Amino acid sequence: MALFFSPGLKPGEPIGLAIFALALLGFTIFGLLSRAAAMDRQIHTLTLTALPLAIGGGLLLAIAVPIEGLPNASIQTWSLVLFLAIVNTALGYILYNHALQTLKAFELNILFTLTPIWTALLGWLFLDEILVSKQWAGIFVVMMGVLLVQQRKHKKSPV
Repeated sequence: MALFFSPGLKPGEPIGLAIFALALLGFTIFGLLSRAAAMDRQIHTLTLTALPLAIGGGLLLAIAVPIEGLPNASIQTWSLVLFLAIVNTALGYILYNHALQTLKAFELNILFTLTPIWTALLGWLFLDEILVSKQWAGIFVVMMGVLLVQQRKHKKSPV
């Protein structure tokens, strides 16, 4: 993260990164609790997905509407928001919660390590975002780390 974000870090943005780190801690705790529930099959995958999304979305809505007011958007914008809510968020979390039941925590963590990489590469590919050499170096370091972990795993396990 330090390599990737260092080229564009402006004053005030470290506060945003601190908030992000706090959110990451919350997401980690959520992952641990969700994994425990998923592994014990205490809660169905859809419930495990819908409940946190409803609570988080409801709290966000309760905070945002009084501060920002009701949004004024076109049908096309609302359609995109609905599409992203269903495909990107709900389906993504359903797959994540299912993965909690079937993958080892270590394997799931490796998948999450690649998420920012895919985000940066898709932004570069589709949005013409510019990645400077330090950012490419950060992507390379993460990819090599993932490859080394996978190589080490395959050497230890009998085939």
